[in-house]
Amino acid sequence: MLFLCVGGALWGASAVVGSDYSTGKCIKREASGDKDRAIPVDCGTDDSYKIIDRANGTTTVEDGSCPPDTTDAFVNFKDEYVLCLRKED
Repeated sequence: MLFLCVGGALWGASAVVGSDYSTGKCIKREASGDKDRAIPVDCGTDDSYKIIDRANGTTTVEDGSCPPDTTDAFVNFKDEYVLCLRKED
């Protein structure tokens, strides 16, 4: 089921701005050419996502790395981690 929720909105990232991508922080997606970037923002910002978990050493979401309440994911292929995200209301 997680695959269906996350699969359609999986972001491939090769550029990440900032350095605080820990659980409880928020990001916003920003397009940069053919790449997406995760921009740290205040939680509650329009179109922001809360980081509910971070899976290091993987670039796969379908392997169950993220909790079941994940609604989106941001994959950093360069540094090999997945940010498990939930849309902020």
